[in-house]
Amino acid sequence: MPEPTDTPDAPEAPADFDLGKPVHAGLPVPGYQMQSQNAVVSVADNKRTEERLLRVLDAYKTAGQTVYDQRWVAIARTHFEQGFMAMNRAVFKPSRISLPEDVVGGDPNPEAQSSDR
Repeated sequence: MPEPTDTPDAPEAPADFDLGKPVHAGLPVPGYQMQSQNAVVSVADNKRTEERLLRVLDAYKTAGQTVYDQRWVAIARTHFEQGFMAMNRAVFKPSRISLPEDVVGGDPNPEAQSSDR
């Protein structure tokens, strides 16, 4: 399992980091960092709950237009998917990244490095 290090390339440990619990490396995507076991369990629980709701909507879709208004079934699916995506981002807290064009005259552009998203 990865351990937090002081090297500049290593992501910072999450605030709820506990040396006694497993830590999961972040996705190999800029902006994602190491995750605590609690965070991984929370998102896994969210994914199971989301799947249960989506299966209810699958049944509504299979039942057809005469039983359920398919436009609202589609809207419900979109909102569930967006809601669970937001919940999971709240747990994993991906950050914004720096881009090569963010460097202005050798100094990083502080406005581009805002982490409010």
